[in-house]
Amino acid sequence: MDILKRIVSSFIILLFAMCSSITTVIFISPFLYRLCIGWFNLTDISGLTQAQLLENYDTMLSYLVNPTVHDLNMPYFSMSEGGAQHFEEVKVLFFISFIILVILFVLTIWVISYINKRNWQLVMAPHFTFKLAFPLILLFFIVVAFDQVFILFHQLLFNNDLWLFNPLEDPVITVLPQEFFMMLFIIALLVYELIILAIRKIVYWNK
Repeated sequence: MDILKRIVSSFIILLFAMCSSITTVIFISPFLYRLCIGWFNLTDISGLTQAQLLENYDTMLSYLVNPTVHDLNMPYFSMSEGGAQHFEEVKVLFFISFIILVILFVLTIWVISYINKRNWQLVMAPHFTFKLAFPLILLFFIVVAFDQVFILFHQLLFNNDLWLFNPLEDPVITVLPQEFFMMLFIIALLVYELIILAIRKIVYWNK
């Protein structure tokens, strides 16, 4: 029974770190996008200024994270019905992640307290080692085969192919290069690692 409890506790910490890293990247993405505009010459590709591209991105992100915004009307790009549906599905996934994060935050605090109460620091060490090593493996695949990882990611999350935007119908995809998403993936993994390290530090505090 204790083994099962330790596995569940480890899984809760894992999910909390994943949801936290995803949420962090979502909210810092405007700063990363500002860098990408220059790195990938998005002003030349789109014919828009940096300010216009940032306004467009802020409009898109506001729709995705603000529950009071019900319609996505990007100021400089038209959008197909399929594109609008995809953004709506992304919005739903974001809010599911936010809700799960709140629940996992409470559970993680309880798990840390429970680990310390049961003096499980030693037996939990391999669990933390695994959680720290796993993203490094994923990082390898992201670097060497991001196309396949990107496709698999969308196939797992969506039951349609609406994420395959047609630039003629949804030109916004031309200013959301795949390299930008690769950067988000990598930073999410780094944030995840920092969160796991922080939790491990708390668990082993004064031990």
